[in-house]
Amino acid sequence: MTVKKPILLILTVLLMSCTVNFGITDTENQPHNINSISLNISATNGTVDYLIITTENFETILEPLARWKTQKGVISKIEIVNDINLEYSGGSLPEKIKNCIMDYQSNNNTQWVLLAGDQNHVPTKYIVCDDGFSDDGDVVSCDSYYGDIDNDWSLTDFDYEAEVYIGRLTANNDSEMQSLVQRILTYEKNPPIGNWMSHAMFAGAILQFDIDWDD
Repeated sequence: MTVKKPILLILTVLLMSCTVNFGITDTENQPHNINSISLNISATNGTVDYLIITTENFETILEPLARWKTQKGVISKIEIVNDINLEYSGGSLPEKIKNCIMDYQSNNNTQWVLLAGDQNHVPTKYIVCDDGFSDDGDVVSCDSYYGDIDNDWSLTDFDYEAEVYIGRLTANNDSEMQSLVQRILTYEKNPPIGNWMSHAMFAGAILQFDIDWDD
């Protein structure tokens, strides 16, 4: 696919707090064994709010995150890449993963999808986009493909509008994934007080801009 107009590829909130209320709700304040929370969606009328796509190696590490989200009322489910490869149709693994996401969004009302692992664990979608810089090629990685489930991203079938939220934990090994999961749980359960709570950082990129770099 050749993209002919500017694309905002990345707009990621890396650190956000500002006016966040970190208070614990009455439900969260009650003693509870988080390991007793089931990740079986049959008990939730099939609803899966938060879908985690990862590999078998990372599944156990990610289960505390899925249970915590479910405890908060965001019903979570983990899907394994190898299982998706066997159970869903598609001409490539990224297409099969997208079909899996489409299935969950249509039948389980899924709103959020977490790709847990680097692209060698959970593959990304590569697209052709002439960014005007010949030294780095015209192929770019684009996880936005997974969120735009109403379109197949053929030459003309794309609108850049996501139907589900897509995020990725970029971990290469167990220790990196464990660190990321622990940081998320600490941030949501018991965030340390500090100056970081009043600061935010954003990262973004625009390809095919028409102005001179010096301007």
